[in-house]
Amino acid sequence: LSSILDSFNNEIIAYEISDHPDETLVMNTLKQLGELPENVILHSDQGSTYTSINFCDLCREKGITRSM
Repeated sequence: LSSILDSFNNEIIAYEISDHPDETLVMNTLKQLGELPENVILHSDQGSTYTSINFCDLCREKGITRSM
């Protein structure tokens, strides 16, 4: 399970389920997000899925600042 929680109201705003915790899982979760407000920060662990070049590029495209 990969999920994105809005820490303002504790609402799950995106989630994806997969048999494998890989880059595809987290990319698909991030792609579910629609238009975002400014200054969004995404907190995650420092695993390889969240530090991959593709994930970082997608965050940049969506205007998301990663916390690490």
